[in-house]
Amino acid sequence: KSIPRATSAIMTDLGLAIVPNDKDDDNNDETPTRFFRDVFLHNQDVRLHAVMDNGTRRQPDKRPMVFVHGFPELWIAWWDQLQYFAAQGHPVLALTMRGYGLSDKPEGVEHYHMDFLVGDMRAAVQFLAHDCQVTTTTTATLQLAPLLLAHDWG
Repeated sequence: KSIPRATSAIMTDLGLAIVPNDKDDDNNDETPTRFFRDVFLHNQDVRLHAVMDNGTRRQPDKRPMVFVHGFPELWIAWWDQLQYFAAQGHPVLALTMRGYGLSDKPEGVEHYHMDFLVGDMRAAVQFLAHDCQVTTTTTATLQLAPLLLAHDWG
């Protein structure tokens, strides 16, 4: 049984690009999910779920990338981009924001103030940077600091 070839739309510095998924047939023994793992990180008392590459395809000259979903999605909204950029050697992590999916869901609207949400994203960037052993203390290493990619309905 053949699976139709899928494509993904991603934003590049040149605009919108269509990227074919070149590993979509049944004869492929390199299942995309085997290159990823679930992780949990913390921002204060809140446990946050994320999916990240397992490190086997990373290249030292590739910039780490943190993906953040908007309302009402989950980390999976970035699945095509995770596969594409991880295959290019980038360390990647897609965060599930607080209140969604496997991440904690604190009670009370006060726990969803912008300061907490920004703190959650900061925790994800720091988690990936630490996982990559990236430092941002000098100009030479600043180019490898994680890139934050996000979207929402606003």
